[in-house]
Amino acid sequence: MHSIERVFEVGEALGQLTAEAQTSNQDTIDPIVSFQYYCSSNALEKAELLLAQNFSALTDLASPHIFRALAQVPMADLGAFPLLLGARFLTGLSDSSTPISWLQRNFHKIVSALESKEAALAPYQVLAREGLLTAINRAMGDGVTAFRHATKMALSLEERDPIAFAKVRESIPLAHALTALTYAHLDHYDLAFHQYRLCEIEAELSHDIQEISRGLGGQAYVSALQGDMRMAKDKTTKSLEFQSNYPGQISLGKISTDIAAIYLDIEQFDFSASAEGLDRIGRDYLGVESWPRIAYAAALTDLHAHGPLVAQAQLNEVLWSSASRPPIVESLHNLLHALQAKLIALTGDFSQPHGILSDLDPNQPTVILASAQLALLEGEFEAAATLALRAEETVAKQFPAAHRFRVEAHVYAAIAALRLGNVEVAKQQGARLLGAMQTLDLFSPISFVRQTDLQELFALLERNGHTEVLSLLSDLPLCGPTVQIQQPLSDTEGAVLRAISAYTTVPKAATALYLSPNTVKFHLKNIYRKIGATNRKEALAKARGMSLL
Repeated sequence: MHSIERVFEVGEALGQLTAEAQTSNQDTIDPIVSFQYYCSSNALEKAELLLAQNFSALTDLASPHIFRALAQVPMADLGAFPLLLGARFLTGLSDSSTPISWLQRNFHKIVSALESKEAALAPYQVLAREGLLTAINRAMGDGVTAFRHATKMALSLEERDPIAFAKVRESIPLAHALTALTYAHLDHYDLAFHQYRLCEIEAELSHDIQEISRGLGGQAYVSALQGDMRMAKDKTTKSLEFQSNYPGQISLGKISTDIAAIYLDIEQFDFSASAEGLDRIGRDYLGVESWPRIAYAAALTDLHAHGPLVAQAQLNEVLWSSASRPPIVESLHNLLHALQAKLIALTGDFSQPHGILSDLDPNQPTVILASAQLALLEGEFEAAATLALRAEETVAKQFPAAHRFRVEAHVYAAIAALRLGNVEVAKQQGARLLGAMQTLDLFSPISFVRQTDLQELFALLERNGHTEVLSLLSDLPLCGPTVQIQQPLSDTEGAVLRAISAYTTVPKAATALYLSPNTVKFHLKNIYRKIGATNRKEALAKARGMSLL
């Protein structure tokens, strides 16, 4: 690929040629320059053919140049050439100056035009069509449709005719990468990893260092997202080594590698390093399509460095700023808003999370897990256990490679069982939790429960011989609710609180304490006032959040 300066040099030289010479030599000139010439001379049929044959070069590396070339063509003229129309939309999407209203107004029109074009396209042109439909639908928040086109593109590559696809050989790695990122957005990490590996393999055949870097960085990124941190460490190291071999020559794969490195820092409890990594990316990262994954890492870093109140405030600011950007796919929307609910719940506020979660898809694992965490913090242990089991089953059936979800479900299930008095179940779930964390080097999913709950679970597991991982976990700065009681409870009030938690009714608590029911009620009123509760259920939930129980 020519540098930008070289492109302009070729462009100036091209302007000095005759029209006949220009037409006869287009195939030997940089495709960017050829594309610009065809657009400026209104040779749109040739421009569309060139786009199909050079899909990678014309929609990825050089999108600003292509955006300018297509912007000078009237939209009415582009209507007869759906591939050009799709490229115009895709490059406009990546340009921050494009009004969101323009994108929303033209989205369905362009998708319809592309979908109606299928019968008239040669096999190799279908690759460009499916690639555009995948990228456009994904970038505009329609993950289901993007998944369908990505899968179709993957199948067409798997069953491709080598002769027909020879014309677009350089675009094949990009097609795999487009498919991979779509799968990653939708939490299908095993499929995403495979496609990024194919991207690397195909790029090695053509010695394309940019696409090799993209494939390596993508594998690191997906491994980190799914929670296989040992694999993520290996792939991140390989990606960084490859990039260092070509200083100043590689732009693709870098952001994916940087995100993977941040997730690795978090799992190694090095939150200063993860904060530095976020600063290198830039806190204004909404222009990156994977910004929800960066926002998630930023929230985890803030949670451990500053507590849930700061993490929640920072995430709220990001969500507010993202309102001016194109929508994200539903799975990422659920991920961030479920995270928002979990952070708020950690502050001791249980009313807002219920409202947030009620607006999300209740069948998504991120939402089920957030609901389990909320039930656990509220003291609804039966509900927490049921939701944790449901999350485990959903992940096993639909997202088998989503290890983060699985580990988070284990910790909720173990603590819920412990609180219900099901010690054997707590031991079993705890052993599964520790085994998964040790195998994957994955620890952050336990960040969303109370420190006191974890300490009791770990003490139980330690008595059963689990010491290796527990010694490592002792270094983790656990994050619990930041709410503190303003006026300390008296010894008698503390005893009443513990008795109410254990015996559930005033008469039983009074009998256990050798007090009259009226005396217990009197102390309960004082407890409610000091804790800031209006009823027994709320008082017990807040007391657990304040580590009083």
